[in-house]
Amino acid sequence: MTPVKAITIREPYASCIAAGAKLIENRASGTTYRGPLLIHTSQQIDRPACNNNLIRRTLWGRTDYTDTATGYMIGDFNFGQVIAVADLVDVHDAETIPVLTGEPGTCCEPWGQRLHGSRTAKHLVLANVRRLRQPVHARGALGLWTPTDDVIACVDLETTRAGAR
Repeated sequence: MTPVKAITIREPYASCIAAGAKLIENRASGTTYRGPLLIHTSQQIDRPACNNNLIRRTLWGRTDYTDTATGYMIGDFNFGQVIAVADLVDVHDAETIPVLTGEPGTCCEPWGQRLHGSRTAKHLVLANVRRLRQPVHARGALGLWTPTDDVIACVDLETTRAGAR
């Protein structure tokens, strides 16, 4: 049986992955794991990220929110749940690429970051994202973690229903 791992990601980033737009996850450390990866939402939201124009366009199709108290659309997020399955196909160090003006970018723009804290970011490259029609509750963990058999069974059922497998 193919091993399955999961990763816990704060909202709104997890929803951007589930939408198929964010195919790079920035981390401080890499992994040798390749294969199915459950996208699990943390219990916390990154509120400042909800003001990012790239995230607003991805999730809500607009950038004109003025009420930061209600403009986040937090009710649309799921917390502590597996919301998608993706394939982790590569992990590499963020590579700085020269640009003609301004700061150098990275190899995985616009989602890839050059740094994670004070260290060079590791880019986890995702492909074949399948959003679950029904999120599956699960307890998350730091780093890549192994989901329980019952969570895997529920996700398998959901991805089959969605026609992803």
